Amino acid sequence: MLATAADRDPGLAGLLLADDGDFAHAGHPCLAYLRRRLPDGLGACRIVPVAALLAETNGGLVIEELAGPEPVPAFFRRYLDLVFGLAVRLFVRYGIALESHQQNAAVVAGPGPSLRLLVKDFDGALINHSRLADALGSGAPEPAGFGDQRLLTASDDALADVFITITVHLCAGAIAFGLADHGYAPLPRLLATVREALAAALDRLCGEPTARLLRARLLEAGRLPVKAMLTAGTLTGKDRTGARDINKFYGPPGPNYLRPR
Repeated sequence: MLATAADRDPGLAGLLLADDGDFAHAGHPCLAYLRRRLPDGLGACRIVPVAALLAETNGGLVIEELAGPEPVPAFFRRYLDLVFGLAVRLFVRYGIALESHQQNAAVVAGPGPSLRLLVKDFDGALINHSRLADALGSGAPEPAGFGDQRLLTASDDALADVFITITVHLCAGAIAFGLADHGYAPLPRLLATVREALAAALDRLCGEPTARLLRARLLEAGRLPVKAMLTAGTLTGKDRTGARDINKFYGPPGPNYLRPR
């Protein structure tokens, strides 16, 4: 489904997909494998998980090493333009919010100055099927073709919850706070960079109703949703927590750190 969208849409040219389709099992949890294949042609590239960008190395951070001579704040903006450009397009045009958090997304650098985003592990995505079908036509699987029906929703607000808690909090906000902690730039400046990159991605699709919804939920809202995985992940019965899915269970919202102070 994602490969079909990426093949058709030049706006998704920066999206690379791992192939998780090679697996086998013998009816027992300990007798199984999944072999993940990376796209061809990445031998000359540097592939760095988003989770590693703030790791310390040689007196600095991995993101500084990846940026090379480019100032880290400028590289951070290029990274945000990539991440938000892809995630906003998938949300607005296709009704897809990927669970592409810091472990599942990797920055692919080189050869050349452009950046790409490699995504793996797609079982936590959330999809508005009616919008997907409008975009892909016969390229969209029927709803019954999804083995896990928790992947499907009719709510764009539910999609926005995933977008905010995964793409914004983990892949953008957390990096901004980390860079500020290490003295690369003041936090207000870095959060303004996040806000400006997000606004630019939304502006490119400003005629779409779902772009307006995402803008309202992110740039104009006073509070943002926050995951409550500690509660959802306990042995407490789901009838008590109300959680259908550990990855999509939300607690009380928190302050919107993207609003100008």
